[in-house]
Amino acid sequence: MSIEAVRRRLGHASTETTQLYALLDDKVADAEIRAARRRRGRTTG
Repeated sequence: MSIEAVRRRLGHASTETTQLYALLDDKVADAEIRAARRRRGRTTG
């Protein structure tokens, strides 16, 4: 997904703001994705 699409979705005025949020460490991002998948699995199963 493009940074511009993310910027618009989050309602940021500038891409610089969005880029600050996009600088997550890969391990942190991976852990959050795994946690979200686990939560989603609980609600559907």
